[in-house]
Amino acid sequence: MRYSMRIKNASAAVLLAVSVLALFAPLGGYDFIDFDDNVYVTDNRHVQAGLSVGNLIWAFTTLDAGFWHPLTWLSLMLDYDLYGSYAGGFHWTNIILHAAAAIFLFLALNRMTGALWRSLLVAALFAFHPLRVEPIAWIAERKDVLATFFWMLTLLAYAAYASQPGMRRYLMIFIPFVLGLMSKPTLVTLPFVLLLLDWWPLRRFHPTPYFNGELSEIKQEDAFPQGEQRAIKSFPETPLSRLLLEKIPFLFLVAAASAVAYMAEKNAGAISTLDLFPLGVRLENAIVSYTVYLWKTIWPVDLAVYYPHPGIRPLMVVVSSGLILAALTFLAGRFWKIRPYGIVGWIWYLGTLTPVIGIVQIGFIAMADRYTYIPQVGLLIVAVWGIPDLLKKVPRKEVILAVLASSAVIATIAVSRYQMDAWQNSMTVFSQALRVTMNNSKAHHGVGMAYHRQGRSDLAVEHLRESLRIRKEGRAHNDLGVVLMDQGRFVDAERQFRESVRLKPENARYRNNLGASLAEQGRMDEAIPCFQEALRIDPGYASARKNLDLAKGKRPPFQQKMR
Repeated sequence: MRYSMRIKNASAAVLLAVSVLALFAPLGGYDFIDFDDNVYVTDNRHVQAGLSVGNLIWAFTTLDAGFWHPLTWLSLMLDYDLYGSYAGGFHWTNIILHAAAAIFLFLALNRMTGALWRSLLVAALFAFHPLRVEPIAWIAERKDVLATFFWMLTLLAYAAYASQPGMRRYLMIFIPFVLGLMSKPTLVTLPFVLLLLDWWPLRRFHPTPYFNGELSEIKQEDAFPQGEQRAIKSFPETPLSRLLLEKIPFLFLVAAASAVAYMAEKNAGAISTLDLFPLGVRLENAIVSYTVYLWKTIWPVDLAVYYPHPGIRPLMVVVSSGLILAALTFLAGRFWKIRPYGIVGWIWYLGTLTPVIGIVQIGFIAMADRYTYIPQVGLLIVAVWGIPDLLKKVPRKEVILAVLASSAVIATIAVSRYQMDAWQNSMTVFSQALRVTMNNSKAHHGVGMAYHRQGRSDLAVEHLRESLRIRKEGRAHNDLGVVLMDQGRFVDAERQFRESVRLKPENARYRNNLGASLAEQGRMDEAIPCFQEALRIDPGYASARKNLDLAKGKRPPFQQKMR
């Protein structure tokens, strides 16, 4: 019997892995995009230098890109050693990590619940859903894929520990958890999820007489159908105080990771002030975003790489969103005794979204598809366990459930394949964002730079000016200056570079570019201090060093850099 189950589990895992690799294989032919891929790979000299002792130290000490995620940097360095500037290799690493995460999720849920097919369906919907396309197709989001890989591995390690507690197995939980925190601080909510899982499906503590196996109006088979009762005895009952004590070491790591993450984002200037986005506006956006993510789980269309923050939301939208959340919370709480998966999955969804829901506002973004990577698992658990309960008394229930499950899987695969087309390159991804959003400065910026690379500078200038009309931003001023430089409009370019320096005075590239525009006009006395200041900010900046030497010798042309 046990051997047969292992064969089934292995077969299901292989089928899941092959399906994920086949679905996302087209990404192997896609390019880098001009949105943070430059920060993480194409313009990052540390990543392009590959793995070395010096870069190992840099990875563990830098807060570049607004994160402390040394493992993410090291994985990108390894990819560059393997693939060089071939973007497809980076994509394949993301695909393989995602496939492994889906397998770990399946194995963990199956170990905890004993429900093979339900666990497989949750993992498949998680793996194939169109909201997964963004973090997998976007090389700069390696941090999300890597962190999720370790999140799911931690769940699997925890299932093994919960079935047979011991110090060795307890310590084995820490390894993937720490590695996950070193990939992205996404795992800060994981200890709270583990506590939820202690209740359901692990049943390690029993808050009601029903869970103690005592007689009540609730039948045991109602909450644990289709053979899942076999898993109940796999996990020994544990006092709640012991379960809380188990999580304390994790919480110390969470506190440290949260503090470093906040410091990194603040150091990068990514945290918006209350003057820009008051607390009331943030709460409105959080309420609406929770419901929008719900809707996108059901109807994942009109997806975009960037959703600009709209500011104050319409009152009716906020109120209706709040009522939906309140109603769903009431339903989950109403049936917590007989349908514990409902409240567990719902709290999983609400809780794991909390760090990225916008209370701590990052930049000018309202929401992001990649933020659903882990939270959506909670919703899938509710659906996969809840729908069979709703259809319990319906004739030919098994046939209906099979049709629903297969239809959901096929639909997610089809829509994901369609959504992938938008990620071929910078032009396609930002053009898609322009089609489905309004007043999107990032999308105009991205389309403008894509036109610039095609040599269509007039269209590039048009989109970059539209980006700046929507929102003044140092990077857009800088990139517009680069385009104007290529057109030979050095005076106009100087104006843009001066504005970018005013907005971001500690950016070495902007200083260097200003110096280049001045040098091209023959104003070497003004250009040389700009190059020197760029080198003060970034002593290893090769373009600024070369430009400084050229300026002292009065020998153009001078190098300028985008972004």
